Amino acid sequence: MDMIKKIIAAFAIIVMPGNNLSAQDPIFTFKDKQVKDFLVREQILAEETPVKKAKTSRCPYFAYELITNELLKPSDKYGIYRVGAFVSDTPQFLMILNNKKKIFSEYTDLISMLEVAFELFEDKNCPFTDAQKLEYVETIICLYETNEFLMPSD
Repeated sequence: MDMIKKIIAAFAIIVMPGNNLSAQDPIFTFKDKQVKDFLVREQILAEETPVKKAKTSRCPYFAYELITNELLKPSDKYGIYRVGAFVSDTPQFLMILNNKKKIFSEYTDLISMLEVAFELFEDKNCPFTDAQKLEYVETIICLYETNEFLMPSD
């Protein structure tokens, strides 16, 4: 019986951290007009999706770095991000940040997702090692497969 309690406690610690977010957590203050405008164009968010002012309300959309899972910061210059909304059964898009320029990719086309990533990798200022580039490619493929499961093509 003690083993079951330990397993349940471990599960709660691993799976439930999102319920313990504080108002200082970055997701409560995250705002990026380009990300929001893109999601509105893709009809993932409504034009007037409000960001509630309450301290416990999070932003309805996100941009997380693909490997580190860190939220996009204004100081970031390079990276590959998954972009989406906190809405069930909606796809996540790929966003490339290349010297602060944001490029969004179609989520239904694996080749276009990889092409925008390779454009970043070919940039002479790209800060990623070959091992990191490989990890990005593998994660992009996983993101594509997740989107295919959520939004089948046929």
